[in-house]
Amino acid sequence: MSQTQKEKNLFRPGIDQIPDEFVVGEHYPAPAFFGESRIALSALRLKIEKEREDARHDAKFPSFLNAKEWNKDIEKRISEGTEFGVIFIDFDSFNLVNNTLGHGEGDMLIESFGQMLEKHFRRNTDRLGKVSTDEEPTLIARYGGDEFGITTDLPLDRRREGETASDQMDKELQYFNALSDDFINSRVNSGRLRELGFGISAGAIIYSPSHPESPAQVKDRADRAMYEAKAKNKQGTLSR
Repeated sequence: MSQTQKEKNLFRPGIDQIPDEFVVGEHYPAPAFFGESRIALSALRLKIEKEREDARHDAKFPSFLNAKEWNKDIEKRISEGTEFGVIFIDFDSFNLVNNTLGHGEGDMLIESFGQMLEKHFRRNTDRLGKVSTDEEPTLIARYGGDEFGITTDLPLDRRREGETASDQMDKELQYFNALSDDFINSRVNSGRLRELGFGISAGAIIYSPSHPESPAQVKDRADRAMYEAKAKNKQGTLSR
């Protein structure tokens, strides 16, 4: 054995050279530092899990999915072969508001609107008699700066016999329109916002497994419904 190898072995003692208190076996309890290591590993695991969960959500609205995860939610619903609704939301004349009233005002509009969505459209609510489950029947996503999306199970209310999914999505949009009006009217500078053409447009579509579509087609249809609402100066348009 070379001198160099002997020197290396000084730093790699055999099991018989390790003090008994450091030998873990059937009759030897783990030393204290092993317990500390387990605690450290548990903390690291929790940190990684939190980072993964954070990566799924929007930075400004932790309960909202980001665009990537919203796409996955739509893909998952399609793969399950169930009917669901999608609402795509966008601010009107938002760039003009930013350029005229400042980006601070724009940021406040986004934050306040997001809070309103979370309060009134959050999952497991009773507003439309939605069935509360361990799953998330209604999910909200922030798709872009001033773009939001909602996916929801259909039917919204299984207790309303005779109502189609289309009827219920129409009512969902009517409810959204009323909330949007209240939201704008509640702003201190609501008159100025309306002068600048500020509004909130929403397009809604219904996905049916009897007419298969890809996630991209579903989002494109919801996006077109939203732009149809903008063109007609209506806040909500349902694409059938």
